[in-house]
Amino acid sequence: NASTNNNGNALLIFNNLTITNDNGNGLVANNTGTINVNTLAAAGNSISVADGAALDITDTTIDITLDAITANGGTSAVLLDTVDGSLTITGIGAASGGGGGTSTPSTISNMSGTGIVITDSTASVSLNLVTIANDVDVATGLLLDDSGSSGTSDPSLTLTNSTLTGTAADWTGISVNLTNDGTVSISDTLFIGTTGGNQAGIEFVVDGGGTTTPTAGLALDDNTITLGGVTPLAISLSASNGGLI
Repeated sequence: NASTNNNGNALLIFNNLTITNDNGNGLVANNTGTINVNTLAAAGNSISVADGAALDITDTTIDITLDAITANGGTSAVLLDTVDGSLTITGIGAASGGGGGTSTPSTISNMSGTGIVITDSTASVSLNLVTIANDVDVATGLLLDDSGSSGTSDPSLTLTNSTLTGTAADWTGISVNLTNDGTVSISDTLFIGTTGGNQAGIEFVVDGGGTTTPTAGLALDDNTITLGGVTPLAISLSASNGGLI
């Protein structure tokens, strides 16, 4: 576990970072300043936790590149709140002896809450080869919400080659709630909802609040959405109060 709180004045640089914690969090930062996690050698970067968050970052600028994260148990695996910069999970590990990297999927499972939560952040988040498996009582796989930062946030989310599964009634694979400009791109991703009624693959809401005119971009390519139960809805789009999609 690595934890920092430096009143916004620190510059922390990690290279070839590996965190393993069988009983708690991975990387936690609150009002830290700037955190860089990048790879200089073949070892790569990864975080594996049980009963905790792999990443829990608040009020911090980040430049983080990870091969993969694994989180089993806990509330949420990734929490980004009021975060600037970028987070990239490549899904590709470094190969020994040079050459191309190997596939390194991320797995988020058995969480009691939403697997990945991004709130009021301008960060550019790119996720590849991520599986979020929600338990029966969990309603959302991934949440992007900037409703608490009207006029300031401009988030970006890219999700590729991933899988989201859920069994709860009213389960939503990805829920996006924007009050500012933002872009979301989802490709080659599988959404699987089983048993529960009123499930949705993607819910996308843009609300200008009557005072702004946010324009949000949504790009979808080669995704598969399979939902069980009654009254399933593959994609729900809503723009109101000056919001545009």
